[in-house]
Amino acid sequence: QASKQASKQASKQASKQASIGRARSPNAPDVTSGGFGETALPCALYLALLAIFPLPAVAQSQWRDLGASPAPAVPATAVNSTQINFAGHEWVVIGNDTNRTYGSQPNGSVTVLLKSNGTASYEAGGGFGGTMAFRESGSTCAGSYAGSCSVPSDYNTSTLQSRMVTIASGFGKELDVITERTLTSSSDGIGGADVANQKLWALSDSEWSTINDNSVTSYPSSWWLRSPLGDFNASAGWFGGGYIDYDLNYVDLASFVVRPAFNLDLQSVLFASDARVSFRSIWTKSLR
Repeated sequence: QASKQASKQASKQASKQASIGRARSPNAPDVTSGGFGETALPCALYLALLAIFPLPAVAQSQWRDLGASPAPAVPATAVNSTQINFAGHEWVVIGNDTNRTYGSQPNGSVTVLLKSNGTASYEAGGGFGGTMAFRESGSTCAGSYAGSCSVPSDYNTSTLQSRMVTIASGFGKELDVITERTLTSSSDGIGGADVANQKLWALSDSEWSTINDNSVTSYPSSWWLRSPLGDFNASAGWFGGGYIDYDLNYVDLASFVVRPAFNLDLQSVLFASDARVSFRSIWTKSLR
């Protein structure tokens, strides 16, 4: 009887070992201790959570750095139509790779212009200072004007140019996706010395004319352009949008408003939709 019991036990043990041998090769991970069996549940839980809480969008450069699939394509933009929500304000696209606002507009960018919300109080309420002079009165420029200049209608160091710098300084991280521009007297419609590394700028006469759409050029108030009219006057976009105001706009006349434009680098942002983009939906490579 003892011999029969021993034989039965040995046969049962051999069958168990053979079963384990068939389930796992000698080099396979140990499914019973520290192998796939212990990680299967956490992996499934992670994938389930990822489906509910997807990872945030990242800059296209980060997609490439992470070795993922090609970055999502930048949606098409329509000049004078596509609107962008950026830095707390609405902007309208006035130039892209197909229809440039100016000849040296960077590839892969769009030029945008501050959009009106249709109310005359918008400029002051938007934090851009309301009506102002192109160049304020003073004593350091031509004896009667502020800033450093050869003539008062120079854009460099004008009140208008300085206001653009001040507005840009309040943008914070949004500045990282704005492509700087150097304005030259030879090709960019300004008087006086070149102005380097501008994040925001006023349009020139030529750029205003390129828009060719009254719904975009119109504004609650007439707005300064950067182009000079002789030594003591500067151009302005008429509030009705139909023409440029050349009617003796003395540079120290505080009757027009500021309307910034800038170049948005599409290589550094992802759009929330084809029609609109919010900076809250943009992640840049400089954000952490």
